[in-house]
Amino acid sequence: MAHMSIADIEDITRTRTLLECATLQDAMLHGDEEWEAGIVSAYYKLSLAEAKLGPRKPELFAEWEHRNQEFHEALVAACSSRWLLRLRALLYQHSLRYRYLSTVKGPVPETVHEDHRRIYEAVLARDVPAADAAMSRHIQFSLEVIKRNALLEPRSD
Repeated sequence: MAHMSIADIEDITRTRTLLECATLQDAMLHGDEEWEAGIVSAYYKLSLAEAKLGPRKPELFAEWEHRNQEFHEALVAACSSRWLLRLRALLYQHSLRYRYLSTVKGPVPETVHEDHRRIYEAVLARDVPAADAAMSRHIQFSLEVIKRNALLEPRSD
């Protein structure tokens, strides 16, 4: 398994933010009512999983992560670029270890739910600047939690 480091999560976060926002903007331009319905459904299911999730409950992380991934995929489902979608999915998966660390050892999950609500509302309103800002803030959250709580040791080699 690859070493986890602050430098790695910073790089993943920076690049993922660029790709996630680009795919979201494209999806917001091309999405129809079926796309919106998929977002509503995914958000509802994610909200139910988030209501159960609490810090230091790793047994609930798998369900939450599944719903979280469904929500993020629903948001970008109308993106017209298959390459942007592929690259976004790759970085989403690479950030999983860090998301686990920040979710299980981090603060109360209401913060994450509030981020999802802001993204959800901005996307359905087709407010691109608000959606970009909310998504960027949301992706930065795991990095901030990891840094603030010193969840990663400096690499010794």
